[in-house]
Amino acid sequence: MGTEGDIGPGSGEIDDSDGGVRPALRIRTAETSTARRYGDFGYTVSGTGVTITGYTGPGGAVVIPTAINGVPVTAIGESAFEGNTGITGVTIPDSVTGIGDMAFERCTGLVSITIPDSVTGIGVGVFRSCTGLVSVTLSHNLTVIEDSAFRGCTGLVSVGLAGVIIPDSVTGIRAGAFSRCTGLTDVTIPAGVTDIGNWAFAGSYNITGITIQGPAVIGRSAFSYEDDFHGTGPALVNLRSLTIPRVTVIGEYAFFGSGLTGVTLPAGLTRIYRNAFENNASLTGVILEGRGMEAGIPFDEVWERYLAGSIGVDTSGR
Repeated sequence: MGTEGDIGPGSGEIDDSDGGVRPALRIRTAETSTARRYGDFGYTVSGTGVTITGYTGPGGAVVIPTAINGVPVTAIGESAFEGNTGITGVTIPDSVTGIGDMAFERCTGLVSITIPDSVTGIGVGVFRSCTGLVSVTLSHNLTVIEDSAFRGCTGLVSVGLAGVIIPDSVTGIRAGAFSRCTGLTDVTIPAGVTDIGNWAFAGSYNITGITIQGPAVIGRSAFSYEDDFHGTGPALVNLRSLTIPRVTVIGEYAFFGSGLTGVTLPAGLTRIYRNAFENNASLTGVILEGRGMEAGIPFDEVWERYLAGSIGVDTSGR
């Protein structure tokens, strides 16, 4: 059973197979490199690749060169385009393999972007507060969507449908990756995702439906307030549909304050942390597929204390 202070899974850190923690992607200018100019772009050369470090052009549709002076462009550096409100689109060449932290943060004029399949990593907050961003196509070789990657992208319409397509290669969505994306209405998370980080979609209050296809661990407040029970910002009060056929763990406060009226919990669920469904005033029915409560799922008093309303719990299985 959870204890006071037991915050549950989903720290936003994704464990590597060797038991370590995969750090956020940071692409910085090497100390030994000298910043150079190529047209509107600032860049450095390190080894056999060029990193774009800045942009001073007029904006609009920006095309990043494939190579500079015969050396391939392999990375977009940390904060390279940060705060450039004049950019409406960016073409990233197939030579690029990594995009650094906050590379496009606060590019509020950016409407759409395609990240080519050559890219295997994107940094923390890479598109944070890009309020005009409507459409994103992610690399099919991306494995993790980093912390706050799309936080505050209020123009995004949907995840997994039209808007942001989460490729099957993704295994983890880190802390706050899609928090405060108030334009989202539907979320579909593919079967390969096994870790949904803390506050991953927190404050995205217009979401009405969530489908999680795989055996994911849902982190703390993943679909709730951004600041848990303190109630900073709105919870997912419009959420009506939750489809989680293979989810294995639901973290504390995961769906706190949502508008759910009924929940079906899958047979493979192994743990619900405390307060997971607290303050769900409209919740009137819970079904546990294929097992009863006596089968060993630790519910941490969730039935007695934290499911508001008149709850009917069906443990007969079907």
